[in-house]
Amino acid sequence: MFDGYVIFLVVLAIGVFLIERNTPYFKGKIGERFVSKKLKRLDKNYYKVLDDLLLPSDGKIVDTAQIDHIVVSNYGIFVIETKDWYGQVYGSVDKEFWSVYVRGYPKKLYNPLFQNETHKRAVEALIKPVYPNIPIKSFVALPDAIKEIKVYGAENSVGYAGEIINKIKTFNTEVISGIDRDKIVEIIRGANITGWKARRLHNKEVQAIKNRH
Repeated sequence: MFDGYVIFLVVLAIGVFLIERNTPYFKGKIGERFVSKKLKRLDKNYYKVLDDLLLPSDGKIVDTAQIDHIVVSNYGIFVIETKDWYGQVYGSVDKEFWSVYVRGYPKKLYNPLFQNETHKRAVEALIKPVYPNIPIKSFVALPDAIKEIKVYGAENSVGYAGEIINKIKTFNTEVISGIDRDKIVEIIRGANITGWKARRLHNKEVQAIKNRH
C-alpha cells in the first residue's frame, strides 16, 4: 500500500514537470539560463552579468521593468531581452508586431525592441544621473529561432545568443574604470526589487497589456 502511494506521487510529480516544461514561463526561463551562461563567458575582469532584475520604471506602461540580463562593463552597459521564440523570425525595428513562423504558420508577437526600450530607460534613470556619458545599449537575444532571423533595421541589436556576444564585443573602447563599473553594479543591485508581491503585480500588469493586444 505504502509503495503504491510512493509510486503514485512519483508519477504525479513527473506528470506535473512534463506539463510545466511546455508552459511559456518554463520555456522562457530555460532560454534565459542559456543566454546567461553565454554572457558569463565574457571576460570577468571587464564584464559583470546581472540576471532577472525588477527595477523601478517610468510608469508610462508599467511601474516596474523586469529585465532578463544587464551586462555592466568597462565599455558600456548592455540591456538584453531574451525571447524563447521557436521558428523563423521576421520583423522591422519600427513595427509594433513581428511574425514568428513555425511549420509555415505565422504567429504575431509584440516587438521586443519596444519592450526592451522600457527596460533601457529604467537603467538610464538609475545610472545617467551619476554617469551621464556612459553608453547604454539594447539587445534582443533569440536563442531558439531556427533557420533565419530577418528584422529590418535591427541587424546590430537582434540575433542568436552567440551573435549578441559578438555585438557586445564590438564596443571595445573603455569608458569607465573597473571601480566605477563595480559601483554601477551595486547601484543596480540596490534598486532591484526582490519581493514576491511586487513581482506578481508586475506579471499581472504585463499580462493585462498582452490581453489588450
